[in-house]
Amino acid sequence: MTASLPVPSAPRAPSRSVTPTPTMLAWPALAMLMVAGVGSIAQLSDSATFGWGAVTVYLLPALFFLVPVGLVSAELATSNRGGIFVWVSDAFGERSGFQATWFVFMNSVTLYPSLLSFGAAALATSFGQPDLASNGAYMGAVILVVWGAWVNVSLATWNIDQKSPGFTELRYALDDAIFPAPSPGLAAIQPGDPVGRDGLTAINVDPDAGCTGVYTAEQGVWVAIERGSARQTTQTVGAERVPSPLAAGDGWTVDLDVSDPAAAHVVVTDDAGAVVSDQTVPGWVPLQEGEQRDVTVIVDPVTNNATITVDTGGGEAMLFLPGELLAAGPLRSTADSQSPLCQQLLDRL
Repeated sequence: MTASLPVPSAPRAPSRSVTPTPTMLAWPALAMLMVAGVGSIAQLSDSATFGWGAVTVYLLPALFFLVPVGLVSAELATSNRGGIFVWVSDAFGERSGFQATWFVFMNSVTLYPSLLSFGAAALATSFGQPDLASNGAYMGAVILVVWGAWVNVSLATWNIDQKSPGFTELRYALDDAIFPAPSPGLAAIQPGDPVGRDGLTAINVDPDAGCTGVYTAEQGVWVAIERGSARQTTQTVGAERVPSPLAAGDGWTVDLDVSDPAAAHVVVTDDAGAVVSDQTVPGWVPLQEGEQRDVTVIVDPVTNNATITVDTGGGEAMLFLPGELLAAGPLRSTADSQSPLCQQLLDRL
């Protein structure tokens, strides 16, 4: 077996420059902000004296104000540029847009610090230090720490959730139940298309393999939410396996050669059987009898990703496959090559 250096991936096709937009708050944070704005914790003791009727008083605003505002905000945030100023300006003019933004700003400046200061005072009292409630340094420190942590956790939660197939499915199930198709927050893309604004969800429909994947735009690149087997496949290998391709496309095959117990090799060959690339898997631990390990091959021209990830027995090793595989068509698969989530979202276009 002749080892050769891995062939570097093909350079990414040039795309239009995209200015990153601020990441949106996750929906739990948005819900808590609206609930805090309507029902302040400072009035909970007074509300309790109202009795069971207070339940109705809280449910009515939730159903007829909080839910509609949340859904409208989510729809506008995923289908339009900008934020409140742009949304209101497009509908009613820039004067109204400025007023709406100013009211939101003043609401945030006055309301949230007051809510947090109440919480800080209650916290000090619960620890037997009521005098801290009048200490400006203490109150300011608690407000800044809690507010900063809240914002950062919300941003991190949204970044994680928007790349989850389950969250995306729920998001568009709600969208489908309320808004008619087509969904303005959904787009169809092909490999090489410019990356949209952050948070945009897109699906890729290949002429041969069908609906192959769901993606989201993040900081100028497409990030895969879910791929079908035409873009990603996972196989198991063992010491007794008969050599056979882990993945194959038009004019190429990828295999993991484990014939040498001390080393494993990722071998890419063309249709004539000539070796295009031969790479040694780093950190390989010899396979034991009956042991099975996962190997994942990704050839995705949308994300410009051609890799193989191997369970080495002591961790995972990822190796880059030759870049020309990205232009050789989708993976050949005996299973359904389409992404289930992609097929669901296809009806929303």
